[in-house]
Amino acid sequence: MTNISMVKLNRQYVPWLISLAVIAVAAFVLFGFTGFRTILAIALLFIVPSLLLLKNTGMDAEEKIMFSLFIGLGMFPLLVFSINQLLPSFRVSAVAALVLTAIAAFLINLFRQKGFAAGLLWPGILQRVQKKQ
Repeated sequence: MTNISMVKLNRQYVPWLISLAVIAVAAFVLFGFTGFRTILAIALLFIVPSLLLLKNTGMDAEEKIMFSLFIGLGMFPLLVFSINQLLPSFRVSAVAALVLTAIAAFLINLFRQKGFAAGLLWPGILQRVQKKQ
């Protein structure tokens, strides 16, 4: 049995959900139920899966949403297309791209937790240069 109090919503996502609702209502006014369904489908198919992959990273909610939008609209279809050039099956390419995206999310989380990438970013490089001088 599911209790509504068991579902926890991160307060950082509330403004984004409100803006999504406003956009969905505007699409409903302009284009009818088809526009409403389109906006919700774009959010559910392009943003939510990659957002769930990025949920355990140490990024802010805004970073997660923007990265998930970038991954969902740009990187994932490009990755599927590229893999499809090697493997002739679209379904296998989509699954392989999903696995590669999950591995990338895991590695991002690992690097953020261990601090491996801290020395590779500009502040880390600048600190090393300043120490040598």
